[in-house]
Amino acid sequence: MSTSMKIAVAEPSVIIRSGLLSVLGRLTTLNIQILEIAEIAQLGSALCRQKPDMLIVNPALQKDFRFMIKHNGGMIAKGRLGGVMFLAALEHDDYFAWARHANEMADIIRAGMERAGIPFFQRTTTNQIFAVLTEEQNAALALDFAYERWATLDDGRVAVRFVTSWATTAEDCRKLVSALEAMA
Repeated sequence: MSTSMKIAVAEPSVIIRSGLLSVLGRLTTLNIQILEIAEIAQLGSALCRQKPDMLIVNPALQKDFRFMIKHNGGMIAKGRLGGVMFLAALEHDDYFAWARHANEMADIIRAGMERAGIPFFQRTTTNQIFAVLTEEQNAALALDFAYERWATLDDGRVAVRFVTSWATTAEDCRKLVSALEAMA
């Protein structure tokens, strides 16, 4: 079975970009459509028009789209090393298994939020959960959990973003859910 995937490669260096494209081209188990982005000016419009499944980007471009890339594993842009890691993960379907795991962990948190009556800022089916907390709930959770404050709403409440990953355990999720249920 061949999985289809659209990958955008944002890299101004033709040498690095070519290396990444070469590695991606060796992934025989995937039907990959590659979008090359050589200039930062092309990035925004290309992402809006093409809507890639994955973005591989040079960290030097980060200042221009700070909220699209996250530190700590959210981006791979180290040329051959990054390509080799993706090659190994994609050839053995580990990448998709990790993504499924992250989504399953997010589902645990999402269900706990629903039980606790925590409203959602935006509903998703991915490993990201956008919830709405009071300032008090936010302050209490921030003591024990890492997440992102997304926006302050007009009514003073806070929209926050939780993200799960391949490394998130069910126990991590249960601890967060317990804390949320204790606040309800």
